Amino acid sequence: MLGLLLTLVLQAAPGPAPTPAAGADPRRRDVDGVDALRFAPRGGDLELVALMRQKGCDLKQRDARQRTLLHLAAADGSKAVVEYLLREGLAAQAWDSDGKTPADLAVGRERDAIRALLGAPPAQPGH
Repeated sequence: MLGLLLTLVLQAAPGPAPTPAAGADPRRRDVDGVDALRFAPRGGDLELVALMRQKGCDLKQRDARQRTLLHLAAADGSKAVVEYLLREGLAAQAWDSDGKTPADLAVGRERDAIRALLGAPPAQPGH
């Protein structure tokens, strides 16, 4: 899926939405108001996230559950993407509709490092 997404991004030109003949537009939004950038943090693909940002995708978008890309990157355990999104100005203390911050969703072997980046203490054992 990421390969297809990358192909779509590379075809898209910055500026006004291209015609179908000119290529796909990564900024096109679905019924929930979310563009293709939503899928980039999954798998920790920092290059894809940065490329889609360069193509005009909004890093500060939220989904129907009010989750930011930072929530998704933390939930995927992608430290590199979390670092990038923080440098780009995403709020570490953003709450989703369940009242959870990105740190609350951090998982994986980088969980404590991600929580530290987000200003949260290490997770307690069993949590």
